Amino acid sequence: MWSEYGARKDSKSIQLAFEIAKLGLKGDQTITITLPNKINEETIKAEVNLMEQIRKNYSDREILFEYIVDLDAFPEYEKQEEKKTFTPVDKLRLLTQKNPILQDLIDKFDLKIDK
Repeated sequence: MWSEYGARKDSKSIQLAFEIAKLGLKGDQTITITLPNKINEETIKAEVNLMEQIRKNYSDREILFEYIVDLDAFPEYEKQEEKKTFTPVDKLRLLTQKNPILQDLIDKFDLKIDK
């Protein structure tokens, strides 16, 4: 039911979230859904129709859903580094390292960075 539901969705991001989710049982009434990040968690949580469908199929029990965000459970995923905010000076330094001709233009036209 889970993978079929995800495959029927038009959105590739929803399909991917359903494909990578790891399902488990905790006791008799809790389905655990382990995901690599909060974005996938929110994507799955938004699919309330599926959650209601699961509850209907198991009407004799009160089914609960527990969402677990655990990047370590997905070793195939790369941890993304936080993006650092660069100052204009840092940005210029990076650009001139990548393209040294830029430094020639700065020198030739006596350009300065606003601070």
